[in-house]
Amino acid sequence: MDFNPPKTCSFNCVYCPLGKTTRQIIEREEFFPPEDIFREISDYIEKNGEPDYVWLKGSGEPTLYSGFKRLTQSIKQISPNLKVGSWSNGSLFKIEDVRTDFSICDLVVIHLDSSMPEELLKISRHHKKVKFNDLIDGIRLFKKSFKGRFGISTVFIDNINTNEKNLEGLRNLLIEINPDFYMIQEFNSEKFKPLTEEFKAKVELTFSTLPFEVIILL
Repeated sequence: MDFNPPKTCSFNCVYCPLGKTTRQIIEREEFFPPEDIFREISDYIEKNGEPDYVWLKGSGEPTLYSGFKRLTQSIKQISPNLKVGSWSNGSLFKIEDVRTDFSICDLVVIHLDSSMPEELLKISRHHKKVKFNDLIDGIRLFKKSFKGRFGISTVFIDNINTNEKNLEGLRNLLIEINPDFYMIQEFNSEKFKPLTEEFKAKVELTFSTLPFEVIILL
C-alpha cells in the first residue's frame, strides 16, 4: 500500500526505481487519512481473502507518514494474524515515535549502503539534516526493541561503495547490530559499470560467514 505522494523522501538515491525525489523532507506528515487507506485494504481482504503480507511502503520514505501507527493498528484489529512489513532508509529511526510506530510490524528492512558517511551521501544524496551517526544510532535502537523479523539491505555500486574499507566497516556494523538477515544487491544501470567478478567473490568472502542469514543477489 502506498501512502506518500510521489516522490516524497528524505533521500534521493541514485538507484531509486521511482526516480528523482521531487519533495525532499525530514518532517513527518499525514499525507492521506489512515482511514481511507485502511478502507482500501479492508475492501481487498473482504473480496480476496487475507494475503500473506501487507507491505506498507509509500512512494518515498515510509517513516515520513505520521499515520503509520494508526493504519497498522487498524489492520491488526481486523486481521490479527495478517503480517505487516515495511522498509526504510533508516533516516528517522532516531525518533522514538518512529520506532514505536514501526514496532507493530512483523518485518522491517532497512537499507544501509555504506559504513562511511561520505559514501552514503554520494548514493543517498540525503536531506542536509540527516546525520550519519544519528542514522546508525537509530538502527541500533530499533533493533534492540523490535520483536519482529529485521533485515538490512545493501546495494553496491561500482567505484562508490565497493572499497575494502567499506566492506570491513559494514561487516563490523552488521555484527554489532545483529539483524535476522542481510541482503546484498547490485544496481544495474548504464550510468555505472557492472560489479566485477573479483568484487563479487570478495563480497561472498567478507559476508558469507556472518552469524545470521545472508542473501547475496549479485
